[in-house]
Amino acid sequence: MSSLARLLRAARPAGGRGSRGARAENRLIFGPITNFLRRSSSSVPPQRQTDSDRACSGSAGTGTVRIGCASGFWGDTATSVPQLIFGGRLDFLVFDYLSEITMSLLTAARTKAPNLGYAPDFVHAALAPFINDIHRKGIRIVSNAGGVNPLACAEAIREVVKKAGLDLKVAVVTGDDLMPRFGWSRSDYDLLAAGSLAGHLIECGAQSTGGIFTDWHRVPDWDVMGFPVVECSPDGSFVLSKPPNTGGLVSFGTVAEQLVYEIGDPRRYLLPDVTCDFSQVVLQEVSGTEGGAVSVRGARGFPPPNDYKVCATYLDGFRATAVCPVGGPRAAEKARRTADSLIKRTRRLFQLLNLDDFSAVNVQILGAEDTYGHNARNKESREAVIWMSVHHKQKKALEVFSREIASAGTGMAPGLTGIVGGRPKVSPVLKPFFFLQPKSQLTVDIHLGGKLVESLTEAEPDTPVRDEAPPTSGDDVPDTGDNDTLISFLLTRFDHRYMWGFDPQPDYPVLCITVINEGVL
Repeated sequence: MSSLARLLRAARPAGGRGSRGARAENRLIFGPITNFLRRSSSSVPPQRQTDSDRACSGSAGTGTVRIGCASGFWGDTATSVPQLIFGGRLDFLVFDYLSEITMSLLTAARTKAPNLGYAPDFVHAALAPFINDIHRKGIRIVSNAGGVNPLACAEAIREVVKKAGLDLKVAVVTGDDLMPRFGWSRSDYDLLAAGSLAGHLIECGAQSTGGIFTDWHRVPDWDVMGFPVVECSPDGSFVLSKPPNTGGLVSFGTVAEQLVYEIGDPRRYLLPDVTCDFSQVVLQEVSGTEGGAVSVRGARGFPPPNDYKVCATYLDGFRATAVCPVGGPRAAEKARRTADSLIKRTRRLFQLLNLDDFSAVNVQILGAEDTYGHNARNKESREAVIWMSVHHKQKKALEVFSREIASAGTGMAPGLTGIVGGRPKVSPVLKPFFFLQPKSQLTVDIHLGGKLVESLTEAEPDTPVRDEAPPTSGDDVPDTGDNDTLISFLLTRFDHRYMWGFDPQPDYPVLCITVINEGVL
């Protein structure tokens, strides 16, 4: 979702900043992280941090740039911000707030009020309490918190800056692509792929520092989970670590799992600026760093596609969800019969009221291993939870469903102990759909200080994007007769089509890709 290539192209090492003792110049830059300023003038270098703050920066004079990520999604913990500001020794601090569903929510918010459509937590919880510290330390902020209304987000930030009595620049990008930093050109595809990989590894926050790790039991101190920092070099290599005295873990395994997260074919990961080939990436643990560190190199790049991927949103009916705990003997059986009976009763009422049937019904009994389908084992739990979500094109139909849930407490199985959150709320369903739009038909606008300063149109690359068949696994792995689960000897990461496995032993650094079929789990 994010590419730090633009930031690295624009990121001058801290050692090259202005004159000694000059006042720090902060710039709060937001809009999509993939859209960071590409056309920065090398003739106007940013100024140096103060002497007292330079001691907090690990990149001063080293020719590298240190970048921390404080948010992997809208709703991530606020504890990451002070951790990285005071312990990360940062040049840049990035926040990633966007996903497809978040874009839908922000679109809905903007339809209610024209000044909404961005992530307000970024302004009021992440920036406002620390704006003076950010200014004092000379840290630059990059975020896509602007969502579908970055100009309104900019105005809200200017109010925070004004209230603090500071003079900070706020820039807005309303398009794609922007400006250089390490001197990388738009055709330095290997370097752009390396920068994109740095962004990919930290965009989900703590996922690269031990979050949702296969060996979760080896990851200490979740309550003070460390967030990732990448120290990037001009040659595209970088080291991923986390602030000292924080929880979490940075290791070959934690970074490798995040490397394959949501990329599909690792040889053809499509981004607006570059087509990435991560199949030859080398990960190496770096000794001597508290909490662990991993060096990353070997990304390759090729020309980008000629189109942007567009995420659009439309109203797709309504949804209601009921969650009800059930206890006692045969809890799962009671829960399932209760859910089925409520659906059957509601359908009868629909017929009487001349309403259409549900568009969709999804019932899962938590505690009965419904997640495992036919491979479920535990069917005798003495506690279970009904999770029942229904969809309908008419709101009034789901209001009928919602009113019927409580009747299960007195008219169905014993042991139903409550309705979590009370009567189910009927909510609109905002559904995304995607299509490709030629880059030549879109304009990139750059706003600085509330004014439009430049507009750009993306040109098609001279060389077309690679279009190759994905790699195959070669010969089938022989059947050894061992029925141990994969998780007992491999680190794994799943998405909708692939199961990725890595042998954590350095003697076997092979990445395996397996298409998930029914029954694999």
